[in-house]
Amino acid sequence: MTTQAARTSLQIHVGGTVDSATTVTGTTILHAGIEFLDAAAGSAAPLSGTVRFYADGVRIGEVVAEPLGMAALPWTPKASGEVMLSAEFLPDTLNHAGSIQEAAITVALPVVPDEIVPEKVVPASSTTQKTDLAATGANGSALMLGGSASILGAGLLALLFSRRRRNSTKRR
Repeated sequence: MTTQAARTSLQIHVGGTVDSATTVTGTTILHAGIEFLDAAAGSAAPLSGTVRFYADGVRIGEVVAEPLGMAALPWTPKASGEVMLSAEFLPDTLNHAGSIQEAAITVALPVVPDEIVPEKVVPASSTTQKTDLAATGANGSALMLGGSASILGAGLLALLFSRRRRNSTKRR
């Protein structure tokens, strides 16, 4: 019989290997390994309890710890950036003490083409844009008027010359 609860340590592993990943790019498995700090004190009762997993302080799941001291939870991050993962072991027996561990990871989710939103370009000054458009419109109108006047003048000259020619042939 022990006089105090056996202390435990908890280790978080991210991904499929024991080596913790530092970058997550999609759905992954969070592993928690629970060990007794003093093996003799830990053997007083079999390991039992639950492990709660948190991402940035928000609980993302809870699983029952296996008797050999392992717990696994599939996790899909919602956004890219730095994430602080933590796991908390809550023993079922008073013979064991709980433990908490944290691990900082980076989430680098791939860009999904359907989620790309084109950037809307906003001019620095809408007044400048209106002035530029007004100037372009005025210049365009002047050019059109000048072109129309040229065509009208050419038409009038052609009409005048054709009348003169007719008149000069009638007199002869």
